[in-house]
Amino acid sequence: FQPKDERHLVLRLMKLLEGKPIGKLWIPVEPRSMFEGYLPDLQKIRQDLTGAAAQATETKYQLWRDMLRTSSMEPSNEYKAQNLFVAHSFLVAIARGVIHALAEPNVEADPEIILQEGFAAWIVETTAGKKWANELLDDINKYDWRRREGDVLRPVYEEFIDDEDRKIFGEYYTPDWLAGLLVEEVLDKDWCNRSATEALTAVQTGNAFSGVGVLDPACGSGTFLYHAVKKLLRADALKDPRLAAPRKAEAVARLIWGIDVHPVAVEIARATVLRALPAVPPDGDAAVRVYQGDALMARREYGSALFTDTKTSLRFETPKGKILNIPRSFAKSRSFTGNLRRVVQAAQDGKLLPEDILKSIPEEDRETLSNCREKFQQIIETEGNSVWAWYVSNITAPLRLSERKVDRIVANPPWVKMSEIQVEERKKVLEAFSKQTGLWDGGKQAPHHDIAQLFVKRCRELYLAHPSRNPAAWIVKRTAMHGGHWQAFRQWHGSVRKQIIDLERVKPFGGGDARKACVLMDHRACKHTTNEKADVLVVHYRDPKRKPEPHMTWEEAAGRVEFKTASEKAPHEQSGYVKGKEKASFRQGATLAPKVLLVLDQVDEAQAEKTGQVSVVTAMSNKHPWNKIQPQKGTVPVGWARPVLTSRDMIPFATVPNSTKAMLPISPKGVLEEIPGDLNKFWARMDKIYKEHRASGVNTPKTLFDQLDYRKKLRRQLPLSKKHSKSVVLYPKSGDIMRASRADQATTIVNNSLFYWNADDEDEAAYLVAVLNAPALTQVFADCRSSGRDFHLYPWRRVPIPRYDGRKPDHRRLAELAKDAEKVVETWLLDPENAKGLGQVGMSVRIRKLLEENQIFPNIDTVVRKIFAEQSRKPKETKSCR
Repeated sequence: FQPKDERHLVLRLMKLLEGKPIGKLWIPVEPRSMFEGYLPDLQKIRQDLTGAAAQATETKYQLWRDMLRTSSMEPSNEYKAQNLFVAHSFLVAIARGVIHALAEPNVEADPEIILQEGFAAWIVETTAGKKWANELLDDINKYDWRRREGDVLRPVYEEFIDDEDRKIFGEYYTPDWLAGLLVEEVLDKDWCNRSATEALTAVQTGNAFSGVGVLDPACGSGTFLYHAVKKLLRADALKDPRLAAPRKAEAVARLIWGIDVHPVAVEIARATVLRALPAVPPDGDAAVRVYQGDALMARREYGSALFTDTKTSLRFETPKGKILNIPRSFAKSRSFTGNLRRVVQAAQDGKLLPEDILKSIPEEDRETLSNCREKFQQIIETEGNSVWAWYVSNITAPLRLSERKVDRIVANPPWVKMSEIQVEERKKVLEAFSKQTGLWDGGKQAPHHDIAQLFVKRCRELYLAHPSRNPAAWIVKRTAMHGGHWQAFRQWHGSVRKQIIDLERVKPFGGGDARKACVLMDHRACKHTTNEKADVLVVHYRDPKRKPEPHMTWEEAAGRVEFKTASEKAPHEQSGYVKGKEKASFRQGATLAPKVLLVLDQVDEAQAEKTGQVSVVTAMSNKHPWNKIQPQKGTVPVGWARPVLTSRDMIPFATVPNSTKAMLPISPKGVLEEIPGDLNKFWARMDKIYKEHRASGVNTPKTLFDQLDYRKKLRRQLPLSKKHSKSVVLYPKSGDIMRASRADQATTIVNNSLFYWNADDEDEAAYLVAVLNAPALTQVFADCRSSGRDFHLYPWRRVPIPRYDGRKPDHRRLAELAKDAEKVVETWLLDPENAKGLGQVGMSVRIRKLLEENQIFPNIDTVVRKIFAEQSRKPKETKSCR
């Protein structure tokens, strides 16, 4: 509820009291509640389809799945795919309804007209579907969809599509205030005036123009496009009061381009653009240049593209294998979308091609177009209609735009790693493109290769009129600033990059390392700072209690954030725990995956003393393909059900009472059983399941035992030793703030979420735990990481931690302080109420605060800063983390 809502309510009440018409309701800030109940009803309608309607729907369903495959992702099973198809159809119906309410607010919605094109057309092919659509469209038409700032349709999409489905598409939607900021930066006032003038001239003369406009090649729900429209409407060239709103809308629409590979996102984006325009352009929603297509323009030979581009024609294949060739000259024509609809309609009606369409293309292409009409007729007879004109027009849009060009790009490309791409054909084409463009790092970095970097380079080359000088802004993962898998990209991007805006402090996409972001500014420095020459700017909140709300405009949010020049990175050098190129003493724990085969959810020891066996139930996996397998029940030797430490069990200076157990085939002598399947039937059964479902890669372990002991990570932890009671030093593989603790060498087995070291001296172990927990290290770790998530071996390669020396008072002092901290934490853990309801992060926060109050943390920090200062004063050559 906003202040302007109050003013609107007062005006409505005044009109009501005067007996005057009060107009339509404003849409809510988040209109999700308007549509509750509709989706289950549509699912039922889909389930009840039979006969011809079911057959025609199958064609639309298959084309929809083809589109998802091109997006690098598709649902993991048929059940999910069917549900997602209905959810996507539902969202398309909402978007089309909003477009109708904007274009013809006083005309009753006809669902058969509104939903006649595209994969969602199946909805109106039955009486029940038409009734459902009528009710939905009537509800939508009750509201004024222009009377609210920002991308109000984004929350609707987020409500009805599962987080998991949005995550696999790399969908992190940009808050309005951030989108508005980047549009302000890239679409400067001079460009807006010049471009608006050119567009108005083209509207007046009826001529086409090229090389001018703004593109979002991954437009999602249209947030950037919305703010680009609003910015262009403020151009001086469009302020003439005699200029009619539809003419303004037509001019601005010619400058706005959007592409998205997601078939639902573009429908919502089209509605979002129309919401931003002051009126519907004379050509209606056809004037909105937002298309579903592959902005990367993958090639057909890899089996990933939706069409093949030859020198003379565009070649398509239908789900039933029919081949369709469309002349390239026809596809490039200005009226392609409208004329294509007429060609398809002629095919459906059994009529000849309109003469004006034939004469609009070169004579040598006319026979191909006539054959195309005949082929359409055959396709419609066997595979149905209502989808072909929409489908072909959309997926060829990137090709048409690549020849027309724009001169500005603002985008939030998909955040998808190569290892997350589920469609092998698509993975091949993206790898090939990355190699061609010089961005492929290969080797260990290959699975982490982010397709956002390919998006940036390829879209600059394909769509910008002058790639060497046209500006752009890209929101990408923060690892682009320092990640090893972005190294080749940084080398190339240095030629176009003007500045980086670091968004870590404001977290516009929520918490978690995977959502940390930055903005790459190409050929354009940020204007909202006194230091435009800074390489890196960091955005801060002016007041943490007054953060910008996601739906705020940039004008509303500007006073809540500020831009500061990034501080210089701290110098770094090797610690005393490595020499030269040797490996650090710390090792990573064992890989306990797949979870459903190795991790134990239940352990029943009732018969242990009598039989030497325990009954176990494994835990559910959450990763494909293991999430399809139900937890398994069986019995194993009592010594095989072992407690295992994970990062969730480790807090600063302590490990919490452990509840994680795993099936580890360890003999009574404390070593691994080499052939556990010969000793235990349950292990043999788990091994068989593993072999049936494991990946087929050359380096994938062949057996469950090989997987468990991958790279000997379990074997190296055995046999457990009683030499020192608390000499194992632990720290997590990843996190925002380093934490460390000691553990008992006689009982500790760790999984791969932890790194461990068996120290020879308990005091040295305590010293290291104090250093690793010290607040002084937080910024050093942040500066020296080359990954946004992993600590890995960086503390030892890049932080000058001196080797423990018991002769030095400061080193002994740190060991004593660590033991004091351990006592405080152990006492705190004795009371179950202290940790009630808290996870690892919550407990770690409480403990750090407790140690701060007890002055232990400040004392540790003082000593650590002192020994670091002494270390840095030694005469040696240092390097910057940059």
